[in-house]
Amino acid sequence: MPTLKQSYFVLFLLFAVSTGCGNRAQISKLREQWNPANDPLRMLPDNYERSFSELATDAQSSKNPWSDSYWPTSAGGLAHRWNDTDSSMNDAFIYQPYSLNQLRLMSSADLSKLSPAEKFDILNAAYHYPLLNAERRRTNLDAPGWEGLCHGWASAALNFKEPKSLIVKNPDGIAIPFGAADVKALLALYVGNYGNARTYFVAERCEYNFAENPNAKRRPECRDANAGMFHLVLANKIGIDKKGFVADLNREQQVWNQPIVSFTSERLSERDGASRGAAPGTVREVTLKTVIGYAVETMPEWDAGIVNESKREYKYQLELNARGDVIGGAWLEETRPDFLWVQEKTAFYDFGSIKFSSLERLYRESTNSDGIANPVNQ
Repeated sequence: MPTLKQSYFVLFLLFAVSTGCGNRAQISKLREQWNPANDPLRMLPDNYERSFSELATDAQSSKNPWSDSYWPTSAGGLAHRWNDTDSSMNDAFIYQPYSLNQLRLMSSADLSKLSPAEKFDILNAAYHYPLLNAERRRTNLDAPGWEGLCHGWASAALNFKEPKSLIVKNPDGIAIPFGAADVKALLALYVGNYGNARTYFVAERCEYNFAENPNAKRRPECRDANAGMFHLVLANKIGIDKKGFVADLNREQQVWNQPIVSFTSERLSERDGASRGAAPGTVREVTLKTVIGYAVETMPEWDAGIVNESKREYKYQLELNARGDVIGGAWLEETRPDFLWVQEKTAFYDFGSIKFSSLERLYRESTNSDGIANPVNQ
């Protein structure tokens, strides 16, 4: 299953930017007070709602994200000719791109089979193919199968309308057919690897494989997002702001970035007092079952409108102080998110010889497109 990729490590620096039920002894080990990395203020405003009684128990974001491929690193990323049924996984690293004269002789059907990187370079009349070459340098046939661009997809899917397929002409009159997935891929790459939008990040990344390092579960970064903080982010971002956010839903080394867009919480029980290890000041504990809704990746599609959705259930306790504010929490099961983040909508800038400023025009045309030729470059 796809997750955050090699390029994530750059993003992480900017930020800094298996299931099972436990018995009570295990639960106490999972309990922790908020540390600076888990402070909700890393993601929420100073005046966020803390009172449990005022927090929504059922909410949906106002915008549904779109699904797309995570553009695996091992398949060449945006160099992959996904719409060519004769293209194999390693073709992205070896095919020869076409010259202007060759492109002028190609049919629309043949042009539609080119990779997103090729199409974007042709759109910019960059027949030395700077984006294609950059993708080939970035990707690796031997990379783990889970690496790709899901961090870029998750953020782009929350911030941008879903693109549609369209046909655009470049300055030399080449009419280039772009599928919806081509434009989505370009957005995911730019947002994830090139854009400079501000990012808000809470909790820490666990970089251990528990099968190989079972004791790593005890490490602070692998105990994962505090349950109380997680509930406050859900209830404030989605419940009050009606906006989604991104969460790594895989607890260990691999990163599964998904756009979280809904939740429903059910109160299972509550008790006065504080369990061993609860946050100082706890006078009451509430046990919840929360089901989150999120978008997941799909295979690339030519047409828009493909949304793949899933749900996940969590059980946890919230720790409340005398005012009824959530001040901590404890997971009641091993399944829980690793870290949470959200990114502002990025502007588009050129990156050396890669003219990403034209991606903004392409995106604008694709959201207004009905599939009829509508040149973005005159």
